[in-house]
Amino acid sequence: MEIEWMAGLAGRMRENGIRSMACTMGDASLRIVLSDEPARPAAAAPAQPAAGAARPGAPAGHAVKAGAFGIFHATHPLQPDWGAVPGRRVGPGDVVGFLEVCGVMTAVPCDAEGVVAAVRAPSGQWVQYGEPLLQLSPA
Repeated sequence: MEIEWMAGLAGRMRENGIRSMACTMGDASLRIVLSDEPARPAAAAPAQPAAGAARPGAPAGHAVKAGAFGIFHATHPLQPDWGAVPGRRVGPGDVVGFLEVCGVMTAVPCDAEGVVAAVRAPSGQWVQYGEPLLQLSPA
């Protein structure tokens, strides 16, 4: 399954008020559970603020939290330059890590603008829904 297909499916679920679903395609299966926080596909460009409007910044000590239970990866195993690296400047919608659930890698989108100050969950560690993954400092 491709990440773009999964992101599109999650978007259609959100548009239609569907909170969770499971599907099987051949040998692959996927379960999607949407959080209350708005998410954006990893490939989408961040929305541009209206002229004169300030972009939301990360409050001091802002944490990016897990949107599901799974194994956290700060970077993608096949693309090590994708993900969270301390000192990296990030914005809303940027991919800052990955959660592996049932063997499926799902992008973790950033929810604020800032600089990655610390990775709080070690790569390869199981994390709970809502557990802090990254610490952002103001940009």
